[in-house]
Amino acid sequence: MNYTVIVAWWGAIIATIVLIWDVIKWHRNTARVRVTTKINVFYDDGEIMAIPGASDGPSGRLKEYIHVEVINVGTLPTTIMSIMAKKRFKSGEVGESGKAFKEHLGKPLPCVLKPGEVWSCRADQARLFGLPGDAPLKVIVDVSHKAKAIVKKVVQPQTMYKN
Repeated sequence: MNYTVIVAWWGAIIATIVLIWDVIKWHRNTARVRVTTKINVFYDDGEIMAIPGASDGPSGRLKEYIHVEVINVGTLPTTIMSIMAKKRFKSGEVGESGKAFKEHLGKPLPCVLKPGEVWSCRADQARLFGLPGDAPLKVIVDVSHKAKAIVKKVVQPQTMYKN
């Protein structure tokens, strides 16, 4: 083998590697969203719960919320179109959407998320877990870059307080 053949092979291998890398970069150049949920979350501005039978009114116990966070971890912007919570039971589904979720930082839906941005909201935990049905609660986030909505199951917590 002479040097010309070796250089030709070397160039072909490098060009193939660059082509594969460009295809991978092109394929990853999209919006990607991560949805997380947390239960038993308290907020300083949350509603104060009253203990039944207490003569002096609200006791100082804060209401528990489900915290939902949507993060754009991709390279392109996307739009959060809607959020809802559903439970399934024998004859169908029942759910809450819209006003059941209180957004944070003054970002109402639909909300455009640039790469690296976060959108969060909260919902009354007792209200959502109190929906009829014994199936797990599902939080459903609809984003513009996906044909199907993102579904996150939320497991009902053990109650911290007994009323």
